[in-house]
Amino acid sequence: MNHPADSTVPPRPGAGVPAAPASCMPEAVSGPVSPDCPLCQVQHETVLWQDARLRIIHVPHEPGLPAYFRVIWQRHVPEMTDLEEGDRRHLWQVLTQVEQGMRLHFQPAKINLAAFGNQVPHLHWHLIGRWPSDPQFPGSAWSPVVRPDGSPEQQAVAARVAERLPAFRQWLVQQLVA
Repeated sequence: MNHPADSTVPPRPGAGVPAAPASCMPEAVSGPVSPDCPLCQVQHETVLWQDARLRIIHVPHEPGLPAYFRVIWQRHVPEMTDLEEGDRRHLWQVLTQVEQGMRLHFQPAKINLAAFGNQVPHLHWHLIGRWPSDPQFPGSAWSPVVRPDGSPEQQAVAARVAERLPAFRQWLVQQLVA
């Protein structure tokens, strides 16, 4: 799918995670962007993998949710139906691979998969590994806190996720470049 080159976004390797091989990190991403959109104006992201259409980031700053990832469409579009069929298929395949990799590497009790866009109308999905020890469990990640953050169980989960994150990223690269 060809899009006008309104802007380019350089590759963004993740902090603390080895950079992706050149084969999966394009020199530039082209397509419409919005100057007011925080997902178009990328800053301080831990990118695990990206191609010309989307990127997978780790969201490490959510308390009690160490296995929180987003799959973000590179172009500024608000809805899945704004994508052509091939792009929707690609997005869904990537979402499926991220979920499968999360299950394989982190073994959460549950994975929450959500796309809202009410506050940021830019197509993106949240994939959040959940454990009974996390602050909102069994509610959603945006539910009221039912247990304090920082318990020994939460710390153990966070340490396990941090330890396995490089292998998860490497696995994603292998699956998505293949």
